[in-house]
Amino acid sequence: MKFAAVLLLCSFSCSLQAQTIPAERTVNWSLAGLEADCFADWPVLNIISAGGYADGSTSNDAVLAEVLDGLTEPTIIYFPSGDYLFEDQIALPSGVVLRGNGADHTTLIFDLAAEKDLIAAKGSAGAVTVSIIGAPAKGNSVVKVSDPSSFSPGNFIIVNDDDTELVNNTWALGTTGQIVRIISIAGNNLTLNEPLRRSYPADRSPYVRSMNMVTDVGIEALGISNLSPMSSQRSNIFFRYVWNGYVSCVESYKTNYAHVELEHAAHCAVTGSYFQDAWAYDDGGKGYGVLAHYAAGANLISGNIFKHLRHSMLVQAGANGNVFSYNYSEDPFWTGTVLPSDAAGDLVLHGNYPYANLFEGNILQNLVVDDSHGLNGPYNTFFRNRADNYGIVMSNASVGNDMHFIGNEVTNTGFLKGLYSIYGSGHIEFGNNIKGTVTPAGTSPLPEQTLYLGSVPSFYLTTGNWPPIGIPNAISSEDIESHYRFVSGDLTLCADCGPSCSYPEDLNAGPVLINKASLSWTTVTDASRYEVQYKPSGAGPWNKVKPLENNVLLTGLMPGTNYVWKVRSRCPDGWTAFSPNTTFTTLSMRAGEGPKADIFPNPATDALSIHLHADGGVIQIMLTDLHGRRAYTETVTHEGGQWIHSIRPLPAPGIYLLQVYLKDEVITEKVVIE
Repeated sequence: MKFAAVLLLCSFSCSLQAQTIPAERTVNWSLAGLEADCFADWPVLNIISAGGYADGSTSNDAVLAEVLDGLTEPTIIYFPSGDYLFEDQIALPSGVVLRGNGADHTTLIFDLAAEKDLIAAKGSAGAVTVSIIGAPAKGNSVVKVSDPSSFSPGNFIIVNDDDTELVNNTWALGTTGQIVRIISIAGNNLTLNEPLRRSYPADRSPYVRSMNMVTDVGIEALGISNLSPMSSQRSNIFFRYVWNGYVSCVESYKTNYAHVELEHAAHCAVTGSYFQDAWAYDDGGKGYGVLAHYAAGANLISGNIFKHLRHSMLVQAGANGNVFSYNYSEDPFWTGTVLPSDAAGDLVLHGNYPYANLFEGNILQNLVVDDSHGLNGPYNTFFRNRADNYGIVMSNASVGNDMHFIGNEVTNTGFLKGLYSIYGSGHIEFGNNIKGTVTPAGTSPLPEQTLYLGSVPSFYLTTGNWPPIGIPNAISSEDIESHYRFVSGDLTLCADCGPSCSYPEDLNAGPVLINKASLSWTTVTDASRYEVQYKPSGAGPWNKVKPLENNVLLTGLMPGTNYVWKVRSRCPDGWTAFSPNTTFTTLSMRAGEGPKADIFPNPATDALSIHLHADGGVIQIMLTDLHGRRAYTETVTHEGGQWIHSIRPLPAPGIYLLQVYLKDEVITEKVVIE
């Protein structure tokens, strides 16, 4: 943990004061995401027990349809390890979660006969429209309507107005409002669950309209394989008129339109997931990662990984109050353009008045604000992001005004790369590190560390720095969790929910010998296994082992070396965070110490012989190079007495450590192979 305690203590009080951005230009981004994020107490129905097929070749359409039709209460439908074929769309009603056994074990395969979204939860617009009295202003949470008789507390509505002058396309008319829930009704006043994110002038005839929302749906811990190229705009996961829906710990491959599409969706979350590849990359709406549009609001898209897509993260058509945070995107790609294939914006504002969205802590290649569909709205905020390829580009002066570019990094010093091109008026720019130069000059220090979080994410308490991007850090010096996962091969992160298990505590190392160490920790209730990561302090990537019990024996360690290690638990609903780092030091090897074995010839060219006298039992022999990599290992059973063993063929020439593990001791000798 590299940050000072005083910074940790002040970070959130500083952020809440929003010293760099005036309060009237912000919204409460901490409200983004799920209202109720734990369905752990729901009953679980095993799809195999209901007659499902996990062979990858037999259709599950009829089985799942029968299951959904027979549900009488909110239910988690569990897909054990296997491949599940679907030839038609999965339509999710309210109160259903699809849960797998992890994206590397459970895959839903879609080979659709017709062009449809693969998994869809779809509500609808309501039939009741009532005019608003007056002109509710940004920040208000009460609206006065002409007739409240059609509404009740708990109903969903959209607050809107005639937004003709805000949007560029007829298909986007009526999309710039805010989806809210009614908390209470007093006279003609409707109290809403959250403040308004823009004002609704009286001369634009503001109104509210009823919304029939699908609620409480989820897709988690599974993979999606799309075998169906389509000419129409169809997404792998489509949330339309959805409230409190989530996608978590999902791997999705090959989309047509978007991997996840949020349309008229509010308080949804897309987290800890991996999205890769599309069937096509030309224009007209193809190859998106997560798309938020048509008044999609207060959604949280966080901790995801995107690879080889036209646009990884895109907002348009009135999307507002959404938070895209700590995502990693690489290898953007497009066709049908004269521009370079890697110049596609992997974070894009696409016009038709998206407003007041927050983009915080993302690592991507190209951040683009364009006017493909006209004007982008105000108060879109780009805070502590890193753009590693073409940089941050607004396409021209007509794309939008009054945005915020604060604490971002642009890193690429190559020819025509690393751009920082800001057009328009009314923007706030502060503390951007553009290829090593703080821009604008004199805009430091930057007091805010986050604009929406209430605490430091657990990853940054044990690994890396907080905040990971932007001044005062040196440019490109720190990492975010999603990129860290990508590099280590952990593509998904399953969120903890409810009273799930915790990471292990009371970590203990001992006994620790010259080249091995016994590690242990307290048993975690409900943990099915553990993951231990260890490495020499301050060097190299983490080594991983995944024991089933609350202990593990590490072997092949370097003598006299300090190691750092940590451990996490695998709970029924995913991996926990890692425990805080702790350390141990292996014993140094001293000349003449310990039992000896006759090793000959040494140096060796063709074979190596080991002679010793030992009691009966299991003997393990191991050759490791000076980097700790195993070149030879074998376990044998010895009857007792004189013992001879030959190693043939030998590994590549070099200097090795030969380790012979006996019952109560270990023999270590240096061996030269020529």
